[in-house]
Amino acid sequence: MTTDIARFIEWVNRYCRDAHRPDNIPRDPAGPLTGSRFRRTLAWHIVRRPGGLVAAAVQYGHVATQITQGYAGNYASGFPSELALERWLERVDDAADLDRYFKAGGHVSGPAATELRGRTARAVAKYVGRTMPTRRQAETMLADPSLQVFQGDGVHCVFNMETALCARSAAGPVLGDCRSACKNIARTDDDIDDLRAAISDIEQDTLAPPIRHNRALQLTHEKQQIIEAHQGERSL
Repeated sequence: MTTDIARFIEWVNRYCRDAHRPDNIPRDPAGPLTGSRFRRTLAWHIVRRPGGLVAAAVQYGHVATQITQGYAGNYASGFPSELALERWLERVDDAADLDRYFKAGGHVSGPAATELRGRTARAVAKYVGRTMPTRRQAETMLADPSLQVFQGDGVHCVFNMETALCARSAAGPVLGDCRSACKNIARTDDDIDDLRAAISDIEQDTLAPPIRHNRALQLTHEKQQIIEAHQGERSL
């Protein structure tokens, strides 16, 4: 794997040189790139995707290469430590992004809009700029109410077990079962952009069976109402 990485870097740099491109891969002052140096990179790009926890468990539980040595899903492997830290960092990064958004005058709508602002402010005050915690500390801090904010498709879930319509336990929301009537919902402008993109992806096939066509019309109407309500609050 180390040899393949070195060959890939050589190929990229040769291409950049021949094409007179400035975006080559510079020499790493920390030394050669090896598989073991990609642990955190893989955690970032897998765990932070929708369904990433399941994907990571499958990936690291079954693939036995240098890059995943000692990375399978058991406590002796060290994987849970990486996972807890990555989840904590993700929550803090998301809070910092929201804080910048609000300070720039960003709008938020939905029944949990005020609570989202409050949790964001508390999370930033407590955690942004803090040194990396241990796994045990990260797991404890993940239970902090100020970090119970989860981003789904076109929605931020400001999770509250008592009012959640999706969850059956206090472990967290089931974002794939998010319901529009839930009181935990808040939406930013980026969420609204996601809804607009979702509308454009809904197939409007007038020749489809009536039940399918009507369902597409219903989904489009529901998303459009959410967008209009968000825009209406912004103009007030």
